[in-house]
Amino acid sequence: MSIEILIPFALDPITGKVMQTSDPDVQQMQHVSSLVTTQPGERVMHPDYGIPLSSYVFQPGANTVAQEIRTDVTQQVMQWEPGIQIVKITPEGDDNFGVARVDVDFETAPESTGYVQTATVHIGGTVS
Repeated sequence: MSIEILIPFALDPITGKVMQTSDPDVQQMQHVSSLVTTQPGERVMHPDYGIPLSSYVFQPGANTVAQEIRTDVTQQVMQWEPGIQIVKITPEGDDNFGVARVDVDFETAPESTGYVQTATVHIGGTVS
């Protein structure tokens, strides 16, 4: 069982400790959400992590853009979250307001090995 920081970051109002989750469904949802909402280059140590959604917002050809988004999300999930199997990806946009949304339906991949990558943040900000 792994424990992760709950997103959005919050402190427990009673204990003052960082809120955490050990629920694998919540953790996977956080992983997919992080992957989809991160622009490539935002993570210095992983510059190819993320989906360039903002570059698609004003591109013409909604069907072509939707397929490009599906391809990007599928490739990124295969690379960064191999324990997750995509069921359906639904990109939605509003051309009048320049708003885009991507719904990703997923489940735990049946061939998942259960390998978990853990990052520990030490006092002072050192990560191991």
